[in-house]
Amino acid sequence: MVMEFAHGGALHRVVRRRPVVQCCTLADWALQVAEGMQYLHEKVGLVHRDLKTANILIREPLVQPPGPDDLTGKTLIISDFGMSCPADALGSRVSGVGTVAYAAPEVICMRVFSLASDVWSYGVVLWEIFTMLEPFKEFDPGQQLAKIGRYRQKLLIPRSDIGFPETIGSLLARCWADEPEERPTFCDIRNCLIEAQNDEFFSLSIEEFTARQETWIQEISGDAELSLLTESCSSEASSPLRRQNEFLQQENAKMRDALQALQQNEARYRGTIAGLQKDNQILSVLVANTLLKNTLAPPAPRKKPFMYNLFRRNEEKKNSTSLILGPTNEVGDNESSLTVGCSNVIDAAINSAAATSDRPPRDYSPVVKSNAKRHGKNSRKSILGISYPQEVRHVIHVPLNLFGDSNNDLYP
Repeated sequence: MVMEFAHGGALHRVVRRRPVVQCCTLADWALQVAEGMQYLHEKVGLVHRDLKTANILIREPLVQPPGPDDLTGKTLIISDFGMSCPADALGSRVSGVGTVAYAAPEVICMRVFSLASDVWSYGVVLWEIFTMLEPFKEFDPGQQLAKIGRYRQKLLIPRSDIGFPETIGSLLARCWADEPEERPTFCDIRNCLIEAQNDEFFSLSIEEFTARQETWIQEISGDAELSLLTESCSSEASSPLRRQNEFLQQENAKMRDALQALQQNEARYRGTIAGLQKDNQILSVLVANTLLKNTLAPPAPRKKPFMYNLFRRNEEKKNSTSLILGPTNEVGDNESSLTVGCSNVIDAAINSAAATSDRPPRDYSPVVKSNAKRHGKNSRKSILGISYPQEVRHVIHVPLNLFGDSNNDLYP
């Protein structure tokens, strides 16, 4: 990446040396930074998120040490867009705070950036340009987090009765408003700076401006010492309470993160359940359509077994035989006469059935299919079933009570 080289270096190096500078030069620097941020917000649509004097460069080379005329008419360039983000992506929590001394309270507490967050940072830059002091220098970064984020401590604005320009003081107060919605836009800041150039303050000589600036520095330094003394006294008196408060805040942050994770899991589970319900509905429709297209065929009629047919036919012959034989008498004591009578009755029934039937004898043996084709000729499963004798022409069922007590001799 090829970028423009800034020969004059960063602005904060010039400010730290407290050079002798004209009032109109400070107004020109403030106006250039405001116009650059206005272009960044309105034309490009970006939030810088780390505006400070270390990220403001001077294009032209400077003479060391620079004199009042050497700093006049220089061009300032806003740089370091590593933390910048689109303005339409604001409102969500993002990582990174930037430089704590220049960060807005809502950025430190909730890490929520907005266009107004850059306005707060610009107010710190404007205060640094006019006072030539480093903001919150008396506190370390941890103390700065507590002072700005928790206690909403602001930099001291010098009083107007000791020579600080009232227009710049009111502009700083508006830039550091507690509510982001109450802070001005960079368009408003630009218009305010253009009107402030008509103030008699910016027509002061270098000697008068330097004297007033020394008064501001003394007032700010005294306020810083008082803040340090108050901080030390309060830390000794309320250190247990402060530690307990910090512990409670840490636990609160953990619970807030856990609640956010639970809400995310719940949303993911709801999405999964909705997807499963949709899949279930699709499967139900597919099954219903399949059943409508492919109707099930009725079951095949059940075949009656061979033995049932055989017994049914034997029962019919039993009834016909009982009609042929007629009523029977009681059996006498003579066994020979009983045997001869039974033999005559059976012979008569057979002759009568053979004489009255012109049809050929019916074969009641079951049809056994050969499994030789499937299992082989020599396989055990290929052996044919045992069939009934072919010489039997008729089967006559004779009830046992026909012969009385002598049925054991005929059918042992």
